[in-house]
Amino acid sequence: MPDETAEERLLRYETVLDLQVREIDRLRTENERLRTVAGAHGVLKEIYLDPDAPQGTRIKAAQAALNFEKPRLESVPPALDVVSEEIEDLATLVAKRRKRQDELCPQSASDLPPIEVLPIADGRRSNGNGSGNST
Repeated sequence: MPDETAEERLLRYETVLDLQVREIDRLRTENERLRTVAGAHGVLKEIYLDPDAPQGTRIKAAQAALNFEKPRLESVPPALDVVSEEIEDLATLVAKRRKRQDELCPQSASDLPPIEVLPIADGRRSNGNGSGNST
């Protein structure tokens, strides 16, 4: 700017200096705001939610915050100690249970009184309600 006078140059420098001071103040305020937000995740969240931030910056902040918001799926050990039981066939299981029952109740079937089934007087079958009729 060869036609510029010393006063115009000084005014231009003052304008540039004023713009720089404003930008420094804005950056200081932004820096302080980011430091007071609740931790690193809060800063990242605030950046990616800011519609005025550049898209690339928002994407990077969202990627960095993703692991905090949605944890990775990993295998989790079982809550209880699962002991694998040996599977027995039904015949073996029934034999064991019968043996146990015999030990608990040593009476044999021959020691029990016989079950007597009495016919109903009118020849009808009983419905099991004890009254001998179907009502």
